[in-house]
Amino acid sequence: MSDDNLACTPAQWERIISRYADPTRSNSPAGRVAGLLRDDARASDLVREWIEDQAMKCMAKGQTVTPTLLTMICKRCSKEAILHRELGVSVKLLRAGAAYERRLAEYRNDHASGRPPRAVRERLWDEAVDAHVHGQMERGVSSMVFLPYHDGRNSRPGSSNLLACGGLPEWEALFGAKRRRFAPLEDVDEDHDPALMDHAGGEPFEVTAEWLERHGITPAMLNRLTDTELAVLGVDVRSARLEAAGGVLDGVAGRLDLILDDPRASQALAAGRPMLGAVEILHSLGMGMGMIRAGMRLGRWSRAGGVHDPDMLRAAWDRIPGRGGTYGEYLRAVSDILANVPA
Repeated sequence: MSDDNLACTPAQWERIISRYADPTRSNSPAGRVAGLLRDDARASDLVREWIEDQAMKCMAKGQTVTPTLLTMICKRCSKEAILHRELGVSVKLLRAGAAYERRLAEYRNDHASGRPPRAVRERLWDEAVDAHVHGQMERGVSSMVFLPYHDGRNSRPGSSNLLACGGLPEWEALFGAKRRRFAPLEDVDEDHDPALMDHAGGEPFEVTAEWLERHGITPAMLNRLTDTELAVLGVDVRSARLEAAGGVLDGVAGRLDLILDDPRASQALAAGRPMLGAVEILHSLGMGMGMIRAGMRLGRWSRAGGVHDPDMLRAAWDRIPGRGGTYGEYLRAVSDILANVPA
């Protein structure tokens, strides 16, 4: 794959993708994803990520991504593929949930009583599933798709089997409160001065918002310590930098951090170039498109599995097609970018 395969200017790239990644447009891919995720910012980021990944796959195959092709990719944006990857659930549950959410919205328009009781929600779910099945029958669909009822039973006529994907409880659990990982309170030694403690001899502990608040430590205090000083204190350096930057990164900064693995630098680059996406920023700083695509893929894999071993990362890198360079070259490219980020 060559950078010559990209025939969009940064302005064209951003203008086209922004339209489809705008969650305020109800008919846009981001609007449809946000309707289920109930998180506009996350929906926008996921749609942008999917479009950019598809564009880079085209370039890896030798295709030239023009504004016209990029627009076609945006129009093919798959809500189900995005949500399947993000939530890790069956497409059948996604389809049933989407139909239920539409029926639930209609119910709420007619009943200004807030969240309906469980029995009503179960009835709305089953009605939505039945309507989906009947719609397929009316259209004469040859390969029927039978979705789960609220209790996970198969909606196939005459069947009493439970589907592995579950039903309403599994759907609602996807949108429950998501707690950030906090350090166990037993890790806190009350006899110490409220500052970063020395956990020498044990595993580095993860700095969390709760732990910082408990000890009266501010982001400014963390930022005055070097990475080496944090490591000597037994602190997980990355978690400290994330908390100093204001928590888990998302949006452009989050995508940059998949490659840079430096929250402060990622936030600084995103803030310094607000009109550009992560791919355009990295490309403008000298990283090739193949390397960017491979780096983001490696970053997502590493974060998902908690993999930090250099040999495992190198082996994983070598298995990524169209990676645009060796793992050593990738690390040097990242170092070059970080070296030029303003303090």
